[in-house]
Amino acid sequence: MYGLSGASGRHCCLWCLIDGSTMTKPLAERSMSQPRNLHQLETDHRQFTESGGNIKRAKFFNNVIRPHLLDVPIDHVAIPALHISLGVFAKLYDLLEKAAHELDIQRACEEGKMVPSETQETPTSSFENHISRIRHAQNLEQEAEHKMAKAQRLLEIASWLNLAENADVQSTPPEVMQLYEQTSKLQAQATELENQEQAIIKSTSFQFRNGPSVQSLERVLREIGVERQAYHGGSFIGNHIHKCCQGDNMQRLCALIATAVPEKLPQIRQRAEEVASSYTELLRLFAACHEGYQHQEVHSQV
Repeated sequence: MYGLSGASGRHCCLWCLIDGSTMTKPLAERSMSQPRNLHQLETDHRQFTESGGNIKRAKFFNNVIRPHLLDVPIDHVAIPALHISLGVFAKLYDLLEKAAHELDIQRACEEGKMVPSETQETPTSSFENHISRIRHAQNLEQEAEHKMAKAQRLLEIASWLNLAENADVQSTPPEVMQLYEQTSKLQAQATELENQEQAIIKSTSFQFRNGPSVQSLERVLREIGVERQAYHGGSFIGNHIHKCCQGDNMQRLCALIATAVPEKLPQIRQRAEEVASSYTELLRLFAACHEGYQHQEVHSQV
């Protein structure tokens, strides 16, 4: 609309001439950038055209490569607050969801090591089935280790007997051959168990949003009236962001991540509490920014 080359240009800001490298610096370390205006846009575009209009040299003309289509003064153009909030919140929520999924994976692995109770019911979800299969794989691993250790002991005995009884004889005694055969059989059984274990580990998984920690996030969203757009990849809309930023909803969103992990898993519970605390603060800061630019007043700072 105003003739700039795009967000990847050196001078991509519509409101001033700040360059990309300066944008990466903390606000306190930046100097005041020269504001743009319509007259300067026209001058930059004329100079760009007169120099040959080479897009690769756009940065030398403040990235103005086309004439502006609107005569609305630049200081009357509102920042795209909705798109900023949608993009930033979607990114933060995706990171939160991935952190919750990692907690679910760690929890499944730890619970898989635990001895199931005699009254344990048949798995009813993909997460519970995942834990059950992990337990089965770990049982196979233990059985394989037991057989391999037994095979190693038999091999040591057979080797010692062969040396003791066959020092001057070329043929191996039958009892030693029998031990060797038992050793080979145990090693083959151990290898087969290890293969079964690896096959289970490779095949078992649960869907990204089926773990208890991730489901706790979805539950809070539904409670506060946020129904994500399933037909648009689970995206958010503007009113969703507004609802999430109200009251203590951000804190509620993160708190259940910690409580979703049972106390019998203290290390994972501690990690979950750290994740909840970090994202609570991060989303609180986002909510403050969202509130700061979602209004109809003139912005004193951009």
